[in-house]
Amino acid sequence: MLGMACLVGLISLGCDDRSASSSNATPATPDSEPLPAEPDVEAETEPATEPEKPIFTHPIDNIPEGKRFRLAARALDSGDFPAAEQIRLELESHPKYSPLATAIEALAHVKRGNYAQAMKLAEAISTMPVLQADAYAIAGEAFQRQGKWTEAIDAFRKSLELNPQHIRVHLWLGAIYYDTGAMRLATTHLREAASLNSSDTKSLLLSGRIHREYEQFEDAVMDYQAVLERAPSPEVERYARLGLADSLYELRKLDQAREALSGCGETAEVLARLAAIEEAAGDFDQAERLAAKALEIVADHQLATLVLGRIQLAQKQWDSAVKLLESAVQAAPADHESRFLFSRALLASGDQERGQAELERATELKDAFLQFAELHQEAIKHPSDVDIRCNLGSLAEQLGKIELAKSWYRAALGLDAQCQEAADALSRLEP
Repeated sequence: MLGMACLVGLISLGCDDRSASSSNATPATPDSEPLPAEPDVEAETEPATEPEKPIFTHPIDNIPEGKRFRLAARALDSGDFPAAEQIRLELESHPKYSPLATAIEALAHVKRGNYAQAMKLAEAISTMPVLQADAYAIAGEAFQRQGKWTEAIDAFRKSLELNPQHIRVHLWLGAIYYDTGAMRLATTHLREAASLNSSDTKSLLLSGRIHREYEQFEDAVMDYQAVLERAPSPEVERYARLGLADSLYELRKLDQAREALSGCGETAEVLARLAAIEEAAGDFDQAERLAAKALEIVADHQLATLVLGRIQLAQKQWDSAVKLLESAVQAAPADHESRFLFSRALLASGDQERGQAELERATELKDAFLQFAELHQEAIKHPSDVDIRCNLGSLAEQLGKIELAKSWYRAALGLDAQCQEAADALSRLEP
């Protein structure tokens, strides 16, 4: 799930001519090998082959003044208030399109937290049919920033009814639906936003991440390949290749997974993934070498530790496995797989008492994880169910995932500002 900074970043970068990937996303599932921090990229290179551009049908997108308005909105998204103000002053004196200046002023009030004034101005411009879609979009952003997600979703939907090609609205809905756990709706809007902006890779990266989290790996492959087809910057390309390799690995397309990692360098993230690929291919010597090399770079890298721990267990190197896997458990106490492997190593080495205790704890954690995963699927089916989100927050706490728990409690409050359970939980977790 995305934090607020990430959600705002999705809008500020995803709808521009330049796009980047999220730097602050929280995994929606509590027990997965995460990708490294997504790149924060200010510019994208132009595609080698210019894809076919969509034909925008809304009047605002087909007049020079409307395009200046969109430019001002992007400036405000990136925090460039002077640039937006300059455009507002230009439009203010226009004999026909001065209401666009009012729309810019309303957006600026939203960014500054002056929501009442923003809503007043949005209501004023809503009397003009050509600006009604943007009036609803401004209202939706104001609602979202106040944590009123249900009202925000309603406003954004009304905006899309009037202008189905409103990129910023698709991005907002993609981000909000992600934060509320409505993943199918999130990816639908993210992909639509990307289809309307040929240089937007950020939306596709987030869509790919969502599909990976929900084990829809074929869809994830499509998203990451679409990113690579847009000739992204080297940093974004590397991130997309890591996600693509992970998805192909899960599909057991091992040769393609190796190919996806070519040219990504020898970082711990890359080496650990290659180790897992070689382990799956049955080349345990190569897997051991790669995992050990990854651990030389990052001593507690989870995936590399798990690969090496499994190999040491298979080779009956009990003492080495105990030492390695104990450090993994200490680094990630709520990770059931690390703890299960640790219990196996302890039992095999003859330490029955500790091994049995660790096995029981691993079983408890796995049961909680499976319960979380099952409930998460229910959250997808019921995007407005507050109780499900509170229960997910409680389970995330049990799994030791405090930031994830807070995200789910915030989602509950976003859907129902009167939810006392979520409010109490956040008060307890954020003293």
